[in-house]
Amino acid sequence: MKKNNKFRIFGITVVAVAALAAGFGGWYFMAGSNNYKNVFYPGTTLNDMNIEGMSVSELEEQLKESAKDYELVVDFKNEQLTIKGSDIQMAYNEASDLQALKDRQNEHKLKETDQKDLALTVNNLFTYNEERVKQELAQCSAMDTTKMIAPENAQLVYDAGKNAFSLRNGEQGTTLDEGKVTAAVEDAIEENVSNWMLRPRACIRSLF
Repeated sequence: MKKNNKFRIFGITVVAVAALAAGFGGWYFMAGSNNYKNVFYPGTTLNDMNIEGMSVSELEEQLKESAKDYELVVDFKNEQLTIKGSDIQMAYNEASDLQALKDRQNEHKLKETDQKDLALTVNNLFTYNEERVKQELAQCSAMDTTKMIAPENAQLVYDAGKNAFSLRNGEQGTTLDEGKVTAAVEDAIEENVSNWMLRPRACIRSLF
């Protein structure tokens, strides 16, 4: 019976220590949350950019600077074009409500393990002049319609001298679909990527 009593006392002690640890852990997390009341929680990203520990005003300033410094390299196989943020009047979109994101984070008191909720996404984070994008692309010889080769289907050609038909191979051509190229480049700008490579199958105009 004495052994049994000792076991019970030990068990109670373990439970008490565990409860104390849990309570301390909860208090510690709450204290940590208060420390992050005015800045984004550890592990927070905005459109894949690490913003943990930043206040809303600091984040806005960084986004404004990144718009000025932004560069996109457009690779046209045999030619490259660099589009700068300043060339297309790129700027941080003041309509983006970043404070609302921070307020929601404070409401939920997210932990670092809540990766899904810490990965924030804002559409149209930047604005730019679409006409300027077209003007920049127009500087590339790859977009010069006078230098493009039109696509052509394979066809049978009659040779009068041989009195026979022969098959002339088709030509894929190099005629780019300007609309598709422009749309793809604009998508790259909106996603804030730094490199975009032309994919012929997606952007070369076909016969059909």
